[in-house]
Amino acid sequence: MLTSQTDPNGTIFYTSTFSQKEIGTVSGICNGVESGTIYPDGLVTFSDECVFIGTVFGLSGTYFENALGSYNTNAWLGIYFEVFPGTFNSDACPVSGTFAINGISGYLGNMYGYGTWRGSVCGIPYPSGTYAIQNTERQ
Repeated sequence: MLTSQTDPNGTIFYTSTFSQKEIGTVSGICNGVESGTIYPDGLVTFSDECVFIGTVFGLSGTYFENALGSYNTNAWLGIYFEVFPGTFNSDACPVSGTFAINGISGYLGNMYGYGTWRGSVCGIPYPSGTYAIQNTERQ
């Protein structure tokens, strides 16, 4: 579900729900809400919050994830059409940010982590990227 409002200067404020599939060392589904702002100059900033259900290094459980990010639509709008239907290139349509995770239950209940991520909003067949995690166990 997507809702949005535009102010008199052309800035768009939006909120949407999402379901994000994670594949790899972190494997599962994160369901949540994204809020963001699209500025007239093409800059997009956003904040995601979701609850992850799945596994990390084969250990199952749930955690809360918060991610912040930004990208500039003017920087990659033309590249987007050149990339499809080519191969994934994380330098095309770049998006990056930071994230934090807090364990909720199961084997992931004591997990706490934070880090940075980067990727492409025009990945093929959908957005893709990489992340780096500093993981510490809560005492």
